[in-house]
Amino acid sequence: GFGPLRFRLRYGLEPHNSYIGGFASAGWLGGFTFLGIVILTTIVGLRLCLVASPYQALAQAAVPATLMFFMQAVQIDVEHWRHIYIMLGMVWGLESGRLRWLAREKARRHPGRTSRDLVAPGRLTAERIGSR
Repeated sequence: GFGPLRFRLRYGLEPHNSYIGGFASAGWLGGFTFLGIVILTTIVGLRLCLVASPYQALAQAAVPATLMFFMQAVQIDVEHWRHIYIMLGMVWGLESGRLRWLAREKARRHPGRTSRDLVAPGRLTAERIGSR
C-alpha cells in the first residue's frame, strides 16, 4: 500500500471506499484482512439468521444492519465509524453464544461424553491416547 493518507497524493482523490482504502493504506495484508473479516462475518451472520437457535431472532436484527455497513463500504469509508465495530462484536458474540448452546445441546443428548469429545471428536488428547 501507499500508507495512510497517501492515496490522495498519488491520485488527487480520496478513496471513499473501505475496500480500496484498506489495500491503499494498509497494503496487501491489511486489505485482505479487512476483506476476510467482511467475508467471514457475512458467512457467520447468514448462518446465524438461517439456522434455528435461541439467538436467531437477535441475529435477524443485527446481521442485516451489519451487512448494510458492508455494502455502504463500497461507497464511503466506514472503518472510522465506531458503531460498525459494535455490530461486528454483536455478530461474533451471538456466534459464540450459539456455539456454547450447541455444545450444551450435544452434551444433553449424549450424557457421559465430555464436551471436548463432542466439540472435536477427532482430536487426539493425552487421555484418549492412553486409553487406546
